[in-house]
Amino acid sequence: MRLPISDLKTAGQFDYCIIGSGPAGITCALELAEAGNRVALLEGGLDEYTDESQDLFKGEVIGDEYFELRDAHLRFFGGTSNHWAGFCKILDSIDFETKAGIPNTEWPIRKSDIDPYLNKALYCGGRISAGLEQAPLADNRIELSDELDALGMPRTVLYWKRTGIEMRSLQTVARSLADYLAKNNLGRVHYRPWVLDDQADFPDDNEEMAQHHHMGGTRMSDNPDLGVVDKNCKVFGQENLYLPGHASLQAVGTAIRPCRLSSCPCGCQST
Repeated sequence: MRLPISDLKTAGQFDYCIIGSGPAGITCALELAEAGNRVALLEGGLDEYTDESQDLFKGEVIGDEYFELRDAHLRFFGGTSNHWAGFCKILDSIDFETKAGIPNTEWPIRKSDIDPYLNKALYCGGRISAGLEQAPLADNRIELSDELDALGMPRTVLYWKRTGIEMRSLQTVARSLADYLAKNNLGRVHYRPWVLDDQADFPDDNEEMAQHHHMGGTRMSDNPDLGVVDKNCKVFGQENLYLPGHASLQAVGTAIRPCRLSSCPCGCQST
C-alpha cells in the first residue's frame, strides 16, 4: 500500500519506520515484512526524477577535486539503485581485517557473519570491476552548512582528501602486474602516463577521480569513541535507531556497493 505522507496519521500503527527507499531501505523493509511486521518505508522523493527534489542534495566539497554532491545520489523511489551500473562483487575475508600501517580499519564483524545473508543479497547478476580502496582519514568528515535548502534544512559540507597511500598502492600494483605478465610472457601493460609518475596525482575527470559511494560517515565499531553504530548497525546510546546503510562501512576493499549493502540489512533484521 502506497500513501502520501499526509495520510499516515490514519494508517494505523507501524512496527518499524524505515527512512529511504534505496537498496538498504528496501531490503530491510522486505525482510521485516516477511517476518510479519507492519513496516512504513518513507521516501522523500517521487516515483520519478525531478530537478526540484534532486536540488536538495546540493552541497559543498572542501579538499580534493570531487563530483558535485547533487549528482552523487538520487532522490526518488529506489534511491541510487536507479543509476547502478550492474557491477556486483562480494567482500573478501581480508577486507574485514586491519590494514597494515592504517589503524582503525578492522571491522567488528567478519565475513562469516554476513555470509548466511549473501544468497538474499545476490538477487541479480553483474560484472566484476577492479578498483582501489581509499584509506580512511579521520579529517574526512561531513558537516552541516549555514546555508539552508528549500525545506529549511542545512545543506551538506563534505571534507574529502586522499592520503597519498592510494597513489602508492596503485603504483605498487601496477608495477607488480606488469612484471608478472612480462616475466611469464603473457603480455605487456601500457599505462596512462600519470599512473607511474611519482610526482603526479589522480586526474580530476570522470571515474578515475573517485567514485560516488560515500562510506564511513556512520562507521561501524565496537567502540563508541571510534564509531557511530555497533556491529548490528544500531546507533550507540539509542535503543531503537539503526543505520544499516553503506555509511557504516569503514573498510570496503573493491566490492561494489549493492551486494555488500544488501547483505548488511539482512543481518541487521535478524538481530
